[in-house]
Amino acid sequence: MADRFELDNYLRMIESINNRIEQTNDMVEEFVKFNPQARLLMSVPGIDYYSAIMITAEIGDIRRFNSREKLTSYAGLNPSVYQSGFTLRTGHISKQGNINLRRILVQCANVSVQHDKTLSRFYHRIKKHRQKHGIAVTAAARKLLGYIYVMLQHNIQYHALQIHKAS
Repeated sequence: MADRFELDNYLRMIESINNRIEQTNDMVEEFVKFNPQARLLMSVPGIDYYSAIMITAEIGDIRRFNSREKLTSYAGLNPSVYQSGFTLRTGHISKQGNINLRRILVQCANVSVQHDKTLSRFYHRIKKHRQKHGIAVTAAARKLLGYIYVMLQHNIQYHALQIHKAS
């Protein structure tokens, strides 16, 4: 009897949590409707409501970045540089930037390489030479961020960007 009572309480809690999750999902989807940058980012395979909102929130106004390289550096996806005298070496990504933006971009790139031919070819080319998934997906995230920069600067969708790039 007591076990059944406890089980029913847990089931009601789960139902309540599921309802709140559903309400939150609806609210996020509604918010995206009024955010043109987020809608633009959702044209990229692998970027959904949450990712689009998070990316636009972390980047803010795209006009504050003068170049794609500055945005890449802001995300911490730029290569680290070791320099002494005339010797210059580049290494792994610097990781000195917005960790939230970097994480969401890597997650989106992970999905994008499975659904987008351009990023998939790039990913597989890097993976073939480096033989590591992490390195290749991070490189794909950097390329994806470059696409995002152009999309937001020029207000064009991903598909249009790919057509323009091919011609």
